[in-house]
Amino acid sequence: MAKNDIAVISEMFEEFKQTLNEISSKVDAMHNEDEANQPDPEYMCLIERSKETGNKVDDLFHFIRHEVKECQGEVEKRIKEQTTKLVGSLKETEEALRKLSLVKDTFAISFKSIKTLTILLSTIVLLLCSIHTNISQYKEKYLLQDSDLKYRYIKLQNGISEKELLELEDLFNDSKNTDLLKKLKNSIEEREKKIK
Repeated sequence: MAKNDIAVISEMFEEFKQTLNEISSKVDAMHNEDEANQPDPEYMCLIERSKETGNKVDDLFHFIRHEVKECQGEVEKRIKEQTTKLVGSLKETEEALRKLSLVKDTFAISFKSIKTLTILLSTIVLLLCSIHTNISQYKEKYLLQDSDLKYRYIKLQNGISEKELLELEDLFNDSKNTDLLKKLKNSIEEREKKIK
């Protein structure tokens, strides 16, 4: 609780106590004015009750003030603990950032000069040309392997007719016939081994 809250509570209890004292003094004054008459037991009971209530309010006020001070001390203690933990964490983070900033031998590409940009673009173009050339060579190698296999098949058959040649071409052009092509290749290799 803030100190302002304690002051407000304190002021409220003081006003309540003052009001009770005023009521008690009015009752006493009424009693003193009429000394000839015997005091009314009801009034006397009210006076006693107001005094007791005033004492209870004082006790309650002191109890509340004591409890608020204890709670305030506990809250301040917890705030200090959390602040200490937070400061420790911030110091660790700061130390880690300092270590990261000390990293040496870093390399950065800057496009501020035309020379850097030209070298980078040239490297990219050469890389793309190399990839294109490799793909072309792979395709050509694949076609040459197919042609070699066809030639070996024809040679083993001692020549084939035009119709068989078209069927052979269709077989190699259809990519779904991979199993059939493997079988053909294996049979050609077995025949060549037998001939040798």
